[in-house]
Amino acid sequence: MLFAAALIFTAGCKNTKTGNLTIQIKPKYGTQDVVLNDANLTVDPNNRRIQFNTLKFYLSHITLVKTDNSETEVKDVAIFDMSDPSLATLTINNLSGSYKAIKFGCGIDSVQNLSDPLSISGPLNGSNGMAWPMLKYQFEIFEARMDTIPGDLTTLPDFFPQYHIGGNDFYRHTQLSNSFFPIALFM
Repeated sequence: MLFAAALIFTAGCKNTKTGNLTIQIKPKYGTQDVVLNDANLTVDPNNRRIQFNTLKFYLSHITLVKTDNSETEVKDVAIFDMSDPSLATLTINNLSGSYKAIKFGCGIDSVQNLSDPLSISGPLNGSNGMAWPMLKYQFEIFEARMDTIPGDLTTLPDFFPQYHIGGNDFYRHTQLSNSFFPIALFM
């Protein structure tokens, strides 16, 4: 499964030299858009029909890298839930400068993972379905149904993949450079 992030920038007034960064997640399966619970099922290379049902995950320590290599963390943790359009996009307001990369953690770090999901507010609140009693938090939830024999997906499918990933060993960092997307708010 390939997930692409589209980063859209809107420049503010040139007198203030600030702009906004919008991170919009657009999941893809190969070249096909992933649409949850879509009746027009995705087909894999082996002609199996797939219906994507759930995709949500955490990104943490979202950091912009300026052209002088200084870094600015713009968000400590964000949840993305593809079933809720308001949680498929993150906007950071009032940024200024020129940036060459974005860095982020996939999941949450070990300190964030120690927080109590039942007593915290914001993205780490346990009411969002990401709390996991055995390991505190799930970093990613992906669920789909796949019909390995042609049939009706309204009946029990032949294969029902569910990936619920969590635990400190699965926390990863990544960086995307401006060769992947343009990052410039006033050069």
